[in-house]
Amino acid sequence: MFSTVSGIFLSALVLLWQDSPVEVARLRGPAEWIVRGLFLAALPGFLWGARSIPAFDPLGTRPIRSRLPDEAIGTGAFVVRGPYRWIRHPQYFFTLILIWAQPDLTADRLLFDLIFSAWIVIGTVLEERDLVEEFGELYRDYQKNVPMLLPYRRPSARI
Repeated sequence: MFSTVSGIFLSALVLLWQDSPVEVARLRGPAEWIVRGLFLAALPGFLWGARSIPAFDPLGTRPIRSRLPDEAIGTGAFVVRGPYRWIRHPQYFFTLILIWAQPDLTADRLLFDLIFSAWIVIGTVLEERDLVEEFGELYRDYQKNVPMLLPYRRPSARI
């Protein structure tokens, strides 16, 4: 449900958005190219995360479809591979890089980045709750061994 509401909210945000001429920061020279490189590196990272899970559901419709009559949508297997060994939510991590890795930061862009980042954190917390409910102790053990949004340590040998 959060994914559906997110899609509607973010579509409205994009459609109603108004640019601001107020410049907050501007990177030039090597810093600009480093930031652009981070943006470009996040694109294959995002795809890597999508390909690493067997039942990728980018719109979050599986919980809704599973409640419909005559829909046989079971719980997918709990699989930890690829970027999921480093971080529990690589799609969100790479999305955060994509939205923040911009060399020109205007007031409207900063507002958008802050709103979208907060939305991702809220969505992550809600998703974690659903995953604990779905996978139980298996997911709780995963939470103990793998960081949620920032890959600050090496993959655990326990997963």
